[in-house]
Amino acid sequence: MNRDNMQKLSSDKLGFVTILFLTSFFISTNNVYAQTDSVAANTEFSRNTLFLELLGNAGLYSINYEHRIFEQWGLRVGFSRVNFALDVETGPVTLAPLMINHIRGKGNNHLEVGAGVLLSSSQDTQGITATVGYRFQPQQGGFHFHVGFTPIISDEFLPFGGVGIGVSF
Repeated sequence: MNRDNMQKLSSDKLGFVTILFLTSFFISTNNVYAQTDSVAANTEFSRNTLFLELLGNAGLYSINYEHRIFEQWGLRVGFSRVNFALDVETGPVTLAPLMINHIRGKGNNHLEVGAGVLLSSSQDTQGITATVGYRFQPQQGGFHFHVGFTPIISDEFLPFGGVGIGVSF
């Protein structure tokens, strides 16, 4: 198999993972409950978070949206557009981390663990990314803060650490 065929195969797999992730994300946001008590029990926490992350899962920066499927599990999608080179022909690269996150803890303080893929408009920068860190997020929403180890694995291991601030609602 030559390099072009391997890149196409890799691109096809990445496309399938993206479609699977987005389908799961949109299906999970349409919850149906049989009883009123179930709705009350499942809305005691803020389900949505919008935040800016620096030096995190997309490298330099990313703007992210996370939706909590369950109280401890969430799906996250981010966006970043950066120039990796000063070469004008290369142009900017768009990066999008797609992740599933698990938070553990009581009150406002949580351990955050997550994994996902880093999609890119450039074949050279696609990879796998993860998160292990601390998250401050009040149950009913408001100020959101997190800091953690956010490695990216592509052709090489990039040991990033990131910090994010935003709002949960």
